[in-house]
Amino acid sequence: MSVIFSMEAYEQLSLHITHIQKHIVYLQQRIEAIQARLTSTVTTELPHDLHLPQSIPGVSLKGAVIILIELGSEDISPFKTAKRLASGIG
Repeated sequence: MSVIFSMEAYEQLSLHITHIQKHIVYLQQRIEAIQARLTSTVTTELPHDLHLPQSIPGVSLKGAVIILIELGSEDISPFKTAKRLASGIG
C-alpha cells in the first residue's frame, strides 16, 4: 500500500520530524547534565558510601550512584558486604 503526500504535507511532516529530533537532542543533553550533577553531588557528599556498591561485581560509579539515590536517606552501614547490599536492594 502506498501513500501519496502533497508537497505541502511532506514539508510540514519534515518540519515536525526536525522539531522532534531537536527536542530529543535537548532532552538527552538535559539527562546527561542531571546525571552529572547527581554523580557530583553523591561523590562529594557520600564518598564513603560509594565504595560498598562499587564492590559489587559489574557495578560502575554510575551504578553505585543510582543505587545510593534509590536507597535515598537509608543508612547502608548495616550492609557489611557487597553481597548483603546486593541482596538487600534486590
